[in-house]
Amino acid sequence: MHQLLLELIPGGAKKSLSAAQAKVLLATVRPRDAVGKARRRVAAELIGDLERVYRRTKEADKELKELVASTGTGGGWETCFMRRVELFAEVVAAYLPNV
Repeated sequence: MHQLLLELIPGGAKKSLSAAQAKVLLATVRPRDAVGKARRRVAAELIGDLERVYRRTKEADKELKELVASTGTGGGWETCFMRRVELFAEVVAAYLPNV
């Protein structure tokens, strides 16, 4: 993402951007040539992928909190840990095929 923004925006962009920040920056880009348009499209797709990962991570965190609450404080941490691993794997699997 950072490399694409460097190529699209004069002066580039900072390395640590949220998807929302990158989206705002990308909205200012109006490439005129085919290569620039392709770069902008790819950057927009990557931002969409990041937004989906952020959204799924938030859902996974909510599910984990509910799972922890349902197990109480005594025991059950193994189940919570394994569920967190499963949710993380789902997020990664959802993101990787689109890269």
